[in-house]
Amino acid sequence: MTAVANGETPDEHMFERPGLFATAHMPLDEPTKLLIRARYGDDSAYIYDRMGRLTARLDDNIQAFQSQWGRLSRVDPRLGQVTQNDRDSVREVAGIMRASLLNIEGTADGIEELVGRMGLKPAVFGEEGRLVENCDEFRTTKRMFLDLDDLEQL
Repeated sequence: MTAVANGETPDEHMFERPGLFATAHMPLDEPTKLLIRARYGDDSAYIYDRMGRLTARLDDNIQAFQSQWGRLSRVDPRLGQVTQNDRDSVREVAGIMRASLLNIEGTADGIEELVGRMGLKPAVFGEEGRLVENCDEFRTTKRMFLDLDDLEQL
């Protein structure tokens, strides 16, 4: 966003959409929620319901982020002359994408808090690793989740 606002051309890697993961979100139906409440209590029922709403929100924000990525190509000089209108449009899109990333971060924090209350260890499809911690890690790996091989390369 800063490069575009200053009239510069972003690095080519900024035009490559990174792979983002979606959750394995499966909403619970009402009978299942009632069964959880009856067997495990109100707190467990609340946690499962809240987790379902948070993972749905996370998926929505990831989709919103990804849907904007193609609009960044308006300032890709490989596709033709870049105008001030292109720069203004991309700056607006970058703001929308930044807001989506902040929503993803806040939602992920909420999920981590609930996972902690449940006594679970976060995992991505059985992989060991962690989420990226900053933009440089994201740019280097083009991934939101870093597995052990990724971490060795950093």
